[in-house]
Amino acid sequence: MKKRHESDLQNRRSKLAVRLANEDKIFEAEFLASLETPEQVRAKMAERLSTLKGNREQERLAVVNQALDRKFKMETDELRKEETNFMVAGCNIEREKQLMDKKSRIEQNIVEEQVYAKLWMLDQEKKVQREHREAQEKRHKIQETVNILTWQADSRAQAVNQLQEQKLREQEMLKTQWSQEISADKEQEKQKFILNRERNLELIAHNAAEKELRNVQISHDKLRDKELLAV
Repeated sequence: MKKRHESDLQNRRSKLAVRLANEDKIFEAEFLASLETPEQVRAKMAERLSTLKGNREQERLAVVNQALDRKFKMETDELRKEETNFMVAGCNIEREKQLMDKKSRIEQNIVEEQVYAKLWMLDQEKKVQREHREAQEKRHKIQETVNILTWQADSRAQAVNQLQEQKLREQEMLKTQWSQEISADKEQEKQKFILNRERNLELIAHNAAEKELRNVQISHDKLRDKELLAV
């Protein structure tokens, strides 16, 4: 029964493990389907980097062209003044662009942190589920051990009770047998006493009969002797 119980328990554990693994795969597939993978994030980042590099190259070429234009415009005062105003506007545009790039990097970092946070949450949920499952299995094992120990204790108690009952039955049988033997011995002694008494009575009667017979024989001999003396 214990081996069969352990076999059934092992089969249930295997089926439960397969079911939990399938559920984990389904849950992970659904979560990943609704979430961008790190590869997709890296691909978008690479695409964004390539775009930024192209834009910066264009900006560099534009700066070179602007420098050439500025060199040409520096030859006259009016053009120099216009160039100064243009440089101020360009600095403002560059500062605004840097602020936009900084904001874009911050947003990108926030997106990456959100992705990593979601992945971490997924790992934590799996960890919590695994710990919960292990705790359930541990409690189940403890309960099975308690059940087995209880069954063993009950079996031992039942065996002890059976031995005690058997011992009591044997003691009762021995008492009954002893009583019967004592009664038989008493009856045998009684019968022996009666038989001895009857034998003694028979012997007394036999002795009395023999004595009477001897007396009769003696009387007869005396009478015969008297008759012989009279003749």
